[in-house]
Amino acid sequence: MCTFEKGNMWDAWTVSDQFIFTGNAIIKANGALVMGRGIARQVRDRFPNIDRAIGQRIAEMTQPYGLALGNKVCVFQVKRHWQDDADFNLICLAIDMLLVESTDKPHLRYDLNFPGIGNGRRADLFDEIKEELSVLPNNVHIWTFK
Repeated sequence: MCTFEKGNMWDAWTVSDQFIFTGNAIIKANGALVMGRGIARQVRDRFPNIDRAIGQRIAEMTQPYGLALGNKVCVFQVKRHWQDDADFNLICLAIDMLLVESTDKPHLRYDLNFPGIGNGRRADLFDEIKEELSVLPNNVHIWTFK
């Protein structure tokens, strides 16, 4: 079972193999992923042009929803459009994709902020989302901020 952590997910940056932030799938006209709030914005502000790199990766995906993996920074989509509330079915799809990835690569460490409860505005689904997350293996760490 995955590990549920409390604190600042950035504290895991140096030990994380896959640093996964929650986001959406909207690509702006310049090719950049919309990353305007929460941890997505923190990622965008720390790494110049990462929004364009991730936007390009999503644009190249055959299925542009779910989990978009990268060299270290990845996006776990909780909504299709940045204005929407998080979509439970999309969260479940991304969890399924992360389950396949993390099971296939048990030697890697995956860190993910708890999906859907912040800017996804679905704290009402916390228990249901946590239950879905519990299928993930112990190399996955799910973070909630203190």
